Amino acid sequence: MFSCLLLLLIVGITELPEWTLTTPAIVTFVIDENLPVGSEVGKISLDVSPTDQRDEPTTGTTFTLQDTSYFDFDPHQPNSLVVKSPLDRDTDRKLCSEGGWPEVCSWSGVIFSSDGRLLSLRIVVRDVNDNTPSWLTSQQHDGLAQLQISVTENCPLGTAIDLPLASDPDVGSNSVVNYERVIQEAVDHRAPFDIISTREPNGVRYKLVVRGKLDRETTPLYRLMIAAVDGGGNRGLAQLTILIADENDNRPVFTHTKMEESQSDLGEQQTEFTITIDEDLPVGSRLPRYPVATDADEGDFGRITYSFAISVAEVVKRDFRIDEVTGAIFVRAPLDYDTGGLTHYQFVIVAQDHGIPPLTASSKVIIEVQDRNDNAPIITVTPTTTATMTSSKSNEKHEKTSLHLLENAPSGSLIATITVHDPDSGENGKFMCQLGKVDSLRLEFLKNLGKLSVYQLYSSLPLDRESNPEIRVTLRCRDHGVPGRVSTELLMVNISDVNDNAPMFVNHRYSFQTSEGNDQDELIGLVTAVDSDSGVNAELSYSIIWPNNQGLNPFIINARGEIRARMTLDRESRPEGFQFTVLAKDHGVPSLSALAKVEVALIDVNDCSPTFTQGVYHFTVEEEIPFNLSNAYVIGQVKATDCDIGNNAQILYQLETTDAPFQISSDGYLSTTRPIDREQSSSFVITIQAIDSPQTTERRLSSFAEVQITVVDINDNDPIFLRPPFENGTHQVTLSIYEDINCKVVKIEAIDKDIERNGEIRFRLANDVSRGMFALNPESGELTLKRRLTVEEVGIIPLRILAIDNGLKPRTATTTIEILAADVPATKPTSFSGNLDYSEQPNTFLGNLRVNANKFIIVCIVVITLIICLILAAVICVVSRKGCAAWTGAPTTSMRNQKQIHLVSHSNGTLPLTEPPFSTSPDMEAFITKETPSIGYSEPSKYFSNAYQFHDQWDTAISQDGRIRDNPLANPNASEFYAGTISDTSNMFQSMDNGSYIPSVTAYSVLSHGNAAPTFTYGSPYLNNGSQKYPGDQKPTLAYSGSGLEQTMESYTFSPLDRMDWGLQQPGSVGSTNFGMLSTYLPYVRQQTSDRQLLNGRHYGNLSS
Repeated sequence: MFSCLLLLLIVGITELPEWTLTTPAIVTFVIDENLPVGSEVGKISLDVSPTDQRDEPTTGTTFTLQDTSYFDFDPHQPNSLVVKSPLDRDTDRKLCSEGGWPEVCSWSGVIFSSDGRLLSLRIVVRDVNDNTPSWLTSQQHDGLAQLQISVTENCPLGTAIDLPLASDPDVGSNSVVNYERVIQEAVDHRAPFDIISTREPNGVRYKLVVRGKLDRETTPLYRLMIAAVDGGGNRGLAQLTILIADENDNRPVFTHTKMEESQSDLGEQQTEFTITIDEDLPVGSRLPRYPVATDADEGDFGRITYSFAISVAEVVKRDFRIDEVTGAIFVRAPLDYDTGGLTHYQFVIVAQDHGIPPLTASSKVIIEVQDRNDNAPIITVTPTTTATMTSSKSNEKHEKTSLHLLENAPSGSLIATITVHDPDSGENGKFMCQLGKVDSLRLEFLKNLGKLSVYQLYSSLPLDRESNPEIRVTLRCRDHGVPGRVSTELLMVNISDVNDNAPMFVNHRYSFQTSEGNDQDELIGLVTAVDSDSGVNAELSYSIIWPNNQGLNPFIINARGEIRARMTLDRESRPEGFQFTVLAKDHGVPSLSALAKVEVALIDVNDCSPTFTQGVYHFTVEEEIPFNLSNAYVIGQVKATDCDIGNNAQILYQLETTDAPFQISSDGYLSTTRPIDREQSSSFVITIQAIDSPQTTERRLSSFAEVQITVVDINDNDPIFLRPPFENGTHQVTLSIYEDINCKVVKIEAIDKDIERNGEIRFRLANDVSRGMFALNPESGELTLKRRLTVEEVGIIPLRILAIDNGLKPRTATTTIEILAADVPATKPTSFSGNLDYSEQPNTFLGNLRVNANKFIIVCIVVITLIICLILAAVICVVSRKGCAAWTGAPTTSMRNQKQIHLVSHSNGTLPLTEPPFSTSPDMEAFITKETPSIGYSEPSKYFSNAYQFHDQWDTAISQDGRIRDNPLANPNASEFYAGTISDTSNMFQSMDNGSYIPSVTAYSVLSHGNAAPTFTYGSPYLNNGSQKYPGDQKPTLAYSGSGLEQTMESYTFSPLDRMDWGLQQPGSVGSTNFGMLSTYLPYVRQQTSDRQLLNGRHYGNLSS
């Protein structure tokens, strides 16, 4: 068995200890408080004992600390223990968890090594003199504590008064070791006081001793400077004020059942009072017994106040308080005997009356804290396979811990190490642990390490995860207290899976298909593999093994086995699809895997347009080839290809040019549909469309190609003479017999509609009746004189001319010209242009005659035109001044079927105006364009672009802004009346969208310059057959009367078959002229409005009078 070795190492300043373990032991390190976090506490090394029969090496052994609140092992140096949290032994009671504080501060824990060994760790934290003594008082002056005590003037020499206790959180020699008087002035030497110290269980008490006679009348108070000095020489200063008081007759006296009257060595009355309490006494509880004092005086002199003596240690004031009226003592802080709290308190209580001067009595109080069984055993479970610790707290709570054991672990495998301790003392701190009944596990007691009892949990049988994946058992620990406390821990041993099963695919081969042109991240298919293991051994990851010969991998696979496309797939670039392998791999160690084959076929989508082999095709065809329905003449073939497959690649051809004499077959052969005449069309440019044939016609794709067809000429046209006839309109040419040889007589011209050789023409004389007088140039067609003519030859000389083309089968044309040989003077030499004959020569007689006649005709035409224009202008002026209606502009196409409109004059009666019934004046067009609605738009009139205006002195004028203006020359008679008719309104509705808009007529822009007002009388709407729409008195009448500028009358809404008669009556009035305008709108709105400023839509025109 193991033996324990206690080794105490003191940590030096420059050298850290290394603890060597050969047997289980308690490891102790001593360090200073306030070490920086990360500082090394010490090292632990494991050496193999000569009696240790284990073969495994100890190199690489790691350590795990159970409680890492303050310390832990360095992850980079596994055997190096370092500081994890700040260490302040003066204020942190949890750091000093063991007994003996504050004199001794020690922390304990348990270390587990990776080879199964246990170590009990104890770290002693030494006090560092890091505090200066000070007095805890609120009275301060210039940073100096102000203290005050009282002493009676007739007190005997040697009287000792407690001085306020200075506080220093340090302990031992680092705490307060002495009080000193600080002499500042000469008068301080004459103060009759000394300072002495006495040692008591709770520390040293410092007192002020009277060494001389006190005279209150001479010196009512003394002020001394005192210093509290710790062992390191740190000094805390305070100013002490000593008040000299008069004598009081009676002092308080403590009385209690166990009072033992005694006088201190210094003559002060003092009693000793012992109280025993339990450690679990709640905070705020009053102690069952406490000392009580009485005073024989009356009134305030007999009223007593209780307090701690000013020399009481701070630890007493921390844990208890005194009721100053009753003297009762209360628990102020938890009294934890089990976690290093004090078990014995000794202090002095002072009872002081309110006399002048006050008198006091003191009593020594001793409080004994006894242990109670207030803690259940604490169970800590440390799994072997992990570094995680699970602690089971006390107070009889049920805790649970999860443990793990591999299914292939042999019998006797260590599962966990369990440590149990009870903070109570004596029998209350002893306990016994038992494991519930289970065959597959056993609990063995290992050893005691101080107050820690160590157990180990082992497997007792081989375990099979598949038959029993989890074992549950309860660990129960009960202490020996009365009554006993119990802690239980539910141990759940999970049989960890071993990765002994490889994944298996549901199918060995997967086949998927998807359409090309897919979206990114589109699901292609799902592969599934299963693994009979559990946990991470059954968690699978999928990956794709991609063949190098297939280029870039366009697929991804996730943890669910979903194969998705990470890019758009193109069947045309990969017609055979994709073949690859999917790997399923579990997360076990070592990992196992399986493979499956995957095939992805791509479904063709009609995403390729047909492509012609050429952008432009050139074909030739001979003209006049006969057309035969059964055997069409093929000009050539166009060819288009489509990279799709199936119906998507089947191509149809059609001609976009429908007026050409060609047709195309389904396989792209282009043929004629009728004979072609090159002279009418020498070439054709047609467009051919290639269309594929997908199942859904709306997804058809197409492309276009241009075909240029040249018509090949054949010699199918005879030459045509252009000259003759000559410019005189005849075939005759006059020639002077006096002309010289080789003079140019005339030029023969001919054309041939054929081209190239077929269109080339040669000339020759068909007969020789001229007897060698003339020569004809076969190329230019110039006829020249070969010899002089004689007088005897005066007369007509006929010449037959042949025009012959150069075709393989020449075609000819014949004409005859006459040469009039005349006895006239010869012409002057001139250059021959080829376009003039002698009849055009200005020096000839006939030429001069024709020139003069042409000039005369032109002059006559000009004169006649001017006369006609003047007559028309005069007629227009007369008509306009007679008051007749006139119109300008051209009627719109929509209005040419209108019947007529009637304007009634005051003198002429009814004047019918036939087509065009409506027209638009420039003035009114300006108005229409200007009146653009704020929401809609304006455009030229479609139906009612009509303006009737009068421009003589009797009528109104319309200005460029479209408004009717006053005519100063107007002198209207009374009761002038203008009227008109708008018909065929059904045409308006036919052009409106769905018949859902409202046409209307609106009267507006009434301008008045006097009191008389125009009246707009609106008659009944009529149907187009002439019948009234509203019978009798039901017909609506719109009338307006009033004065002012630009008034708006109400509107009437058309029906599809309505006809409207309108009239504007202008009553005569002396000194005033009234005018009115009627405008017709077809508003593009669904709501009728009569306000032209808000009119939303098209302004179709105006009617004005």
